Amino acid sequence: MENKPNVWKSGMNFGALLGLAMVIYSLIVWFLDATNNTTANIISWAIMLGGIVYAMIYYRNTVLGRTMTYGQSVGIGTLTAFFASIISGFFTFILIKYIDPGIMEEAMLTMEETMLERGMDPDMVEQQMELSARFTGPLSTLLMSVFGGTLIGLIFSLIASIFTKREPNPFEEGTNQ
Repeated sequence: MENKPNVWKSGMNFGALLGLAMVIYSLIVWFLDATNNTTANIISWAIMLGGIVYAMIYYRNTVLGRTMTYGQSVGIGTLTAFFASIISGFFTFILIKYIDPGIMEEAMLTMEETMLERGMDPDMVEQQMELSARFTGPLSTLLMSVFGGTLIGLIFSLIASIFTKREPNPFEEGTNQ
């Protein structure tokens, strides 16, 4: 009987490593008081993309024997992002709920200033702020972190899989057709 690779276990392992890296990076950004910095956000996305690509390549070369379909590549990448987002989301929950409850208030003020600087109508800004306030609690932030992180991970996986897939050679001995 042939042992099939367990994509869930691999996704959890890679996701745990990526989630830990994202938490460490988030702590550094928080200590440097750069949570609303665009460059810090871009670096965070780069860390996520790098972790997903690493998981894809490692899974392909080590677990699957150097071949991987596009679907397998997207699957391991998305699972990695999902589990990393859970870990990162729980860290964000703890940060907002217990460590720095004022962080969301700061983010809301920055968002309001940005909208007013861009020339939005003050009444429209107030409506937008009221709507945004509904989604800034610790629990809603946790859920949005998991959903958003998984969605971004899926998009990264769809693109990266173009480069990381390696279809089996149909002319090699022992391949199934």
